[in-house]
Amino acid sequence: MLSRRTLVGAALGLAFGVLDGIVALGRSAGGDFTRGDRASLVLTSAATIGVVMAAVAMFHALASRAFAERSAASRLYQFVLAGPHRWFARDERAALRALMAVVGALAAAVTGFRLTLAVIRSVRTPTLAALSIVGFGALSLAVGAFVAALAGLVLDRPLRRSQRLASPGAVLGVAFAVVSLASLVAAVLGRGVLARLSAAPALASIALGCCYWFADRTLARRGALVPAWAATLSSLALLAGLAYSAIALGRSQTVLDAVTGRSLLAARVLPSMQRWSDRDGDGYGRYFGGGDCDDRDPSVNPMARDVPGNGRDENCTGMDAPAPPEDRPPPFVAPATSHPSIVLLSIDTVRPDHTSLHGYHRRTTPNLERFAQQAARFDRAYSVAPQTVRSFAAAFTGRPPAGLCWGRDVQFPPLRDPNELLAEVLRAEGYATAAFTNTSYFGLTAGFFQGFEHIEQGGGFKDDAPFTADHAKAWVERSAREARPFFAWLHLVDPHEPYTDRTSPQDFGHEAIDRYDEEIAHSDAVLGRVLPTLDAIAATRPLIVVIFSDHGEGFGEHGVLFHSFDAHEEALRVVFVVRGPGVIPGVRQSLVSLMDLYPTLLAYVNRTPALRSPSRSIVPLLQSPPNAVIPWRGAVFADVSPAGDLRATSVALVAPPWKLLHDATRGAWELYQLDRDPLERSNVFNREPAVAEQLRARLADLARPSISHCPRR
Repeated sequence: MLSRRTLVGAALGLAFGVLDGIVALGRSAGGDFTRGDRASLVLTSAATIGVVMAAVAMFHALASRAFAERSAASRLYQFVLAGPHRWFARDERAALRALMAVVGALAAAVTGFRLTLAVIRSVRTPTLAALSIVGFGALSLAVGAFVAALAGLVLDRPLRRSQRLASPGAVLGVAFAVVSLASLVAAVLGRGVLARLSAAPALASIALGCCYWFADRTLARRGALVPAWAATLSSLALLAGLAYSAIALGRSQTVLDAVTGRSLLAARVLPSMQRWSDRDGDGYGRYFGGGDCDDRDPSVNPMARDVPGNGRDENCTGMDAPAPPEDRPPPFVAPATSHPSIVLLSIDTVRPDHTSLHGYHRRTTPNLERFAQQAARFDRAYSVAPQTVRSFAAAFTGRPPAGLCWGRDVQFPPLRDPNELLAEVLRAEGYATAAFTNTSYFGLTAGFFQGFEHIEQGGGFKDDAPFTADHAKAWVERSAREARPFFAWLHLVDPHEPYTDRTSPQDFGHEAIDRYDEEIAHSDAVLGRVLPTLDAIAATRPLIVVIFSDHGEGFGEHGVLFHSFDAHEEALRVVFVVRGPGVIPGVRQSLVSLMDLYPTLLAYVNRTPALRSPSRSIVPLLQSPPNAVIPWRGAVFADVSPAGDLRATSVALVAPPWKLLHDATRGAWELYQLDRDPLERSNVFNREPAVAEQLRARLADLARPSISHCPRR
């Protein structure tokens, strides 16, 4: 039995691994693959899944032998292996037990999910959250047991009378059908194609398990015998393939990126193998593409800062890093107008290439187009993080998220008092300040509204955007009648998932991407309620208006749906348009970051940031013609990380025409030449080693957190 199941598991794992590798190649269409890369990718995937399945099969065989020695477990095991003729045989007692188990499990799962979600949203410290989840887990089991007992009392008699359901197989089959139908309806009505795509790894795993069970039962019925040497030989061959992958994976970053990011099954296994091989605890292992060249020294790893000229290779590139180029900020330039009123209009989750302002084929942003005719539009604007709180925290402080003072929280860490936010500075300069948003999201982050005198938030995640916009417009109109300058921020969350299927002002369809575009058009129409008022005010007093988005959204372009988890262009590029006195309209190609909003607006009140920061005022760009040559920054940095956590899971450096990305969870490096490959399809990391090395040194230097100004918690 051990030999048979080991061989079956190995063979099926090998077959599914080959298919998984082919899927990864298909999902990496346009990648920079050589013939050897393709073979290595398929071999790695096949060996990984083959070894895992062989191990699972061996565990199954050993567990079967152990269960056979215990009567209760043996009866259950024999029942499972007996097949449909036993599953659907009339057995009222077993059917009732199956029904109670299903009802109890569903009740426990629903209760546990709701309670855990409540803990994540409300409990503010990790220790208390962990204790709460453990306690609620026990409560969920108790609720499940109670509901199961109640179901047994209520459904016992109807089940006995039933001619078709009085078998465990029928009960479980109906339960499976109901749950599957409910899941399908939720997927179609909720997230459409995106939900079905995200379920692909689970479906592939289920298919592999079903094939294994069917093959094992077929061979068992026929009494097929497998020599021990055949199983041993196949296992050794798979182990040899896995050993090759452990050593060779990572030599080609194209292969590593594809197998850990685009495959369905191997991508769930290989990152764990990387972490298991990490001996020094720095987050990088030596094998399976982990890239750690000295796994005994935690100061040496692929994301360590390599000190130039010290003769050590701290970041495992094979050489001592060159000194990064000096990126001096331009001298301070005073704006044309001092202390103008300021209005920030932001829309959540809008990627520029889905706006007609940036040439999208659908007319999603006509109001923004009209506004931009008299404004400066930045086509190379980036967020510092594809996550709302981190992005706005950087925009309102001029500092990267890793350089801010965060409090302790599970999901929404507070912005502590040492952070000086934009509204605080403007209020100290005599501005009236107000914030309006149609979501309750920001209220979960304590300290986020520091400096705002007047705050209006939505009661839920998505509230009525026109209502919020009308309140903001009324406040601005009242403030404009006073001599005191004002600062207003209006944020619309509507393009954030889940997307509403709208018919007005545009009806593009019913798929997720259609509904996303409809939400952008809806938000643009809501801004259209406010912009005429701002036009009228700008005719009577100095007024700066900035329209921007906080991050983008992914639709599977790089295997990622939605945002918060990815640092490719679709997640980081943002809309950024500025209009005001002294601003020369036109398109700018200079590289800017949302962090630049803070020093720019401070310049309008004759202030400079109190702390050193990579952000810089864009006033020189605003007051110069679009085609003027102005020395500007050479790169912008972004990262992907849990809010408040200084350890990034992914980092990116945009240094035109190049962009370098590193995913720490997979150990993968990506390098793209954006002027030739704007969709980031061809990873040229191995083809351009000199560029990759230079950018790696610069990336490690920028990725270091700087929080010396934060007092200890």
